[in-house]
Amino acid sequence: MIFWYKNSFLASVLSIFGCAMAMAGIVSFSEDAELAVILLVIGVVFAIWGKQISNNKAFKKWWKQIEDNNLETAIAQDLNTAVATYQKNPQQRTIKKIAALNPAFAEHIRKNIANKK
Repeated sequence: MIFWYKNSFLASVLSIFGCAMAMAGIVSFSEDAELAVILLVIGVVFAIWGKQISNNKAFKKWWKQIEDNNLETAIAQDLNTAVATYQKNPQQRTIKKIAALNPAFAEHIRKNIANKK
């Protein structure tokens, strides 16, 4: 299985390399188990690294749209807008961005998440 990310060429290259390494590890397992494990671990690390790069780029693009649409002021001033923004992309880094704009709103979102668990 190979992962291709439309938003990042680098992420795709790392992922393809990682998947190829992991496959090589699986194929060579019967011949040299130690090498196979090393290849498998390296492959998984590269595949995860590629995914992280893609996710980071996607988040930056999403937040750039918020900035371009001048929504930061609305997020900082209106709790409902802050919550709606978080719900569109429910991640810790979204809470961090909201906290930079209005720490009280970010704390409200954190409490709601904790209450749901």
